[in-house]
Amino acid sequence: MKLLEGKVAIITGSGRGIGKSMAELFADEGAAVAINDIDADVCNATVAELKGKGFKAIACKADVTKDEDVKKMVDDTVAAFGTVDILVNNAGITKDAMFHKMDDKLWNFIQDVNLLGTILCCKHVIPIMQAKQSGKIVNTASTTGLMGNIGQTNYAAAKGGVIGFTKGLARELAMHKINVNCYGPGFVETRLTAVKADGGDRSGLGIPKGVRDSGISAIPFGRIGQPVDVAKVALFFASTLSDYVTGEVISVSGGLLI
Repeated sequence: MKLLEGKVAIITGSGRGIGKSMAELFADEGAAVAINDIDADVCNATVAELKGKGFKAIACKADVTKDEDVKKMVDDTVAAFGTVDILVNNAGITKDAMFHKMDDKLWNFIQDVNLLGTILCCKHVIPIMQAKQSGKIVNTASTTGLMGNIGQTNYAAAKGGVIGFTKGLARELAMHKINVNCYGPGFVETRLTAVKADGGDRSGLGIPKGVRDSGISAIPFGRIGQPVDVAKVALFFASTLSDYVTGEVISVSGGLLI
């Protein structure tokens, strides 16, 4: 029996990167998956890949910071697959600056994507899970939310908020047999940690090579994390393996927080 046989999962930010790795792993373990991204082309491409392998998947273009988008995503998932058993709040973004140079727009943008997006997705999925007295909610924190980082006070605040939200929600939903946990990735190979070319690329994402090399050198395991390293922890939280685990935070960082 596969770990997620017959289950339905919404994974936000799953068109690429860590979220896509989760979608592939979850589908391989038997889940029908709703692929979400703000970019419709990215959603559709990932869904096409999954369907090409015989998996069940739908594309849900949605901005997780917009209540109406999130509601439609959840409604579309229920229409396609009948229910929602698993929610993984993976969508997130960083945009760094020293605190004294950070304006309100930058601060609020990071809070909205990382924290508000998590809250809105939970808001629309929880009634479905409460009705059947079961469900798994998996949130994305960060090592930055646990230890802080220079130039990332906005991200640290948002991810610290996710941790507090996870623990409070876990207590509220335990009576409904709904597990709420989160994982905190460290330095993982994604667009956010790729080497930024001189002048940056059009996305504005990536980091200087020196910063990347320094980050990797601080990891006891001696290598950058891969998306599948995080996906495996999310799978644990999403499956029956974690039925007696709630309100927990697991650092997926190669020992960075030892």
